[in-house]
Amino acid sequence: FLLKVDGDEGLFYIFNGNGGLQYMKAVREFIRSCRDSGLKTLKMYVSDKDTASQLAELVGVKNVTFQDEPNRQIDPYLMIMEL
Repeated sequence: FLLKVDGDEGLFYIFNGNGGLQYMKAVREFIRSCRDSGLKTLKMYVSDKDTASQLAELVGVKNVTFQDEPNRQIDPYLMIMEL
């Protein structure tokens, strides 16, 4: 993971998700650590809103919204997750 923090918001990127089970465990732990450190919002650029929403829910994030980023060629949606 790479995390850029601005106040109580963080924008993060995943470089290598590895296998499915390991990926979910890592993301769940990452979300927990972000909450524990006081972050209130996480943001991530994604390519598929439905899959991103499902994965966010699986790792314990309940409030997810999206902003379209039409100038981006890759991952054209900004997913915003309230922790």
